[in-house]
Amino acid sequence: MKQAMIGIVSLTILILAAVAILTIEGRTMKKNELHSAITYSSKEVLGLLQKEKKGAPDNKEELTRLFTENLKKRLYYEEHKKADRDYEITVDMIAADPEKGILSCNVTEEYRHPNGKMGRIREGATVVIEEEVEIPLHRVEYDICVDGRWQIYKVFILEEGSDFPMVDPPKMPQGAFKGWMDSDQKPARFPARLMQDEVYTSII
Repeated sequence: MKQAMIGIVSLTILILAAVAILTIEGRTMKKNELHSAITYSSKEVLGLLQKEKKGAPDNKEELTRLFTENLKKRLYYEEHKKADRDYEITVDMIAADPEKGILSCNVTEEYRHPNGKMGRIREGATVVIEEEVEIPLHRVEYDICVDGRWQIYKVFILEEGSDFPMVDPPKMPQGAFKGWMDSDQKPARFPARLMQDEVYTSII
C-alpha cells in the first residue's frame, strides 16, 4: 500500500512537471512568434502605405486598425479564437508615422494554458524602414560613320552614378580611328560617373 502511494505521488509529480515544462516551452514559443509577427506586420503595413501614398492614414486609430488586421491574420487569430474563447490580442500603438517609415507598438496576447490557467504575453517592437528611392537610368551611346552613314557602335543603359562606360576603339573601314566627339562637337572628355544621357560620335 505504501509503495502504491509512493508510485501515485511520483506519477503526479511527473505529470505536474511535464505540464510545467510544456507551459514554459509554450510561453517561450509564443513570445518568439508574437515578436516576429509584430515586426513583419509593421514592415508590411508601412511598406504598403509608402507604396500607395494616397491611401496612407492620417491618424493613429486608422493605422492601428490596419496593423491589427494584418497582425491577426499572421497570428491566425480566428482559428485560435475558435479553440480558445478567452484568446485575445490587444494593440497599443505608441508611435506611427508612415511618411517617415516609423511604427512602434506594444502587443498583448492573452490565452489559456493546457492546465486551464490564463497566460499573458506582452511584446513590443519599433520598426523603421526607409522609403525606396528610384534611381534614374541614363543612356550612353557611341555612334560611328561607316560608308557615309551613321550607325550605333555601342549603347549602354545604366543607373545614375554608375562608373562611366568606356569602349574599345572601333575598327574603321576607311582608316584609323581618330577619337570621339561629344554632343557639342568637341573632343570628348569622359566623366568618372554617369550623371546624364550622353551621345558620342566618331571623329571623321
